Amino acid sequence: MRNLIFGAIGTLWGGLILLGTFLRGGPSGQGAYFTGQLLGLLFGVLLFGAGLYYLIDGIKKLQAGPQKKRRKRKRLRPRAEEEMEV
Repeated sequence: MRNLIFGAIGTLWGGLILLGTFLRGGPSGQGAYFTGQLLGLLFGVLLFGAGLYYLIDGIKKLQAGPQKKRRKRKRLRPRAEEEMEV
């Protein structure tokens, strides 16, 4: 469930970064300003991709149903006779 929520947030946030960048006409300017805008665009692409991955993963896990909890194996305890010999 957590992956589903964070995936939706990441996809939405990354999509809004991409949308805002493309509505302004892409990165523009010179020097460090251009580099900052280009890295912001890269961050939006990575955030959108990672969010989409986790969103799809969360949906698949919901459709698979609840997972069975594994039983913990009992630890073998040494016998009382062996403890006294030590």
